[in-house]
Amino acid sequence: HFRIGATGVESALRLFRRTPDLGVITGGDRIDIQEAALETPSLRCLILTGNHLPHRAIVRKANERGVPIILIVQEPMAAAALCEGLLSQSRIRPGDRLDRAISLVRSNVDVERIFEKADDR
Repeated sequence: HFRIGATGVESALRLFRRTPDLGVITGGDRIDIQEAALETPSLRCLILTGNHLPHRAIVRKANERGVPIILIVQEPMAAAALCEGLLSQSRIRPGDRLDRAISLVRSNVDVERIFEKADDR
């Protein structure tokens, strides 16, 4: 379930805590919402909009928790529409498709460069 973190921290945190398998979409400049999301046990993915690089503390905490961070140019509402569209078109379940998806990300995403850029901030 994707939730847009565009409200105050307290109301966002209440919503996040009630959502299983949580994906949070929020502005890359909203460190307060990113921190709140990372405090949520059900967080599975953090999508940062507006083409902002995450703060190194956010990257570190996400890495410790095993939560991927995705950076996109779109604003939160457009990002939510894209995510929902992707989910409605694909069914990734444990097995060959999931293994292939993981393999594609590992071979095409330069995670080390993302960490280096985050450390530059």
